[in-house]
Amino acid sequence: MPQFICPVGTCQTENELHADVCVRCGIPLQGYKRLKFYPSHLFNTGLAKARDGQFRQARDFFAAVVLWYPMDVEARNALAMACFAQGDNNEAYQQWSIVLQQIPTNFTALHGLETLAKAQHDSPAEKTEGQIKTLPANQVQQKKKSSVMKNGRKKKIISLYTLIGWG
Repeated sequence: MPQFICPVGTCQTENELHADVCVRCGIPLQGYKRLKFYPSHLFNTGLAKARDGQFRQARDFFAAVVLWYPMDVEARNALAMACFAQGDNNEAYQQWSIVLQQIPTNFTALHGLETLAKAQHDSPAEKTEGQIKTLPANQVQQKKKSSVMKNGRKKKIISLYTLIGWG
C-alpha cells in the first residue's frame, strides 16, 4: 500500500496514504499531502484540457504549476506548447527560452524554438534582444541529438506534441 512520509524532519514516519495525522508525532498531514500532490493534479488536468482542444484552460493549469515550481522544465515546456497552440508565439518563445537557460540541450524547447522560427522565417532562429538571430540547421540538430528526456514523463509531452501537430 502507498505510504506518505511525515514531513517533520525529526519524525519521517511512514503513514498510510489516507491518514489524517502522523501516527508518531500527530502532525496533521492533509495540508502537506495537498501541497505534494496538487501540482501533479494541475498538470494532469492541463493535459486533459489540451486533449480536449481547450488550450487556453490548459495554459492556465500549466502556468499554475510553473508558478509553484518555476524549475519544473516539463511543466514549462507544456505551458509553452499550450501557448504555441493558441497562437501566443511570444509567450511560447519566453517559456522555451527559460527552459534553455536551465537546460541548454532540452529537445522540446529546441524543437519549439525551431518550429517558431520556421513559422516566422522558415529557418531555425533564436531571439536576441529583440532581434531574430538565425542558427545553422546543423547546430539545432546537434543540440537535439544531445538532449535526453526522462522516460517517466516523456509520454505525456509526446501526447501534447500530437495535440499541437508536432507528432
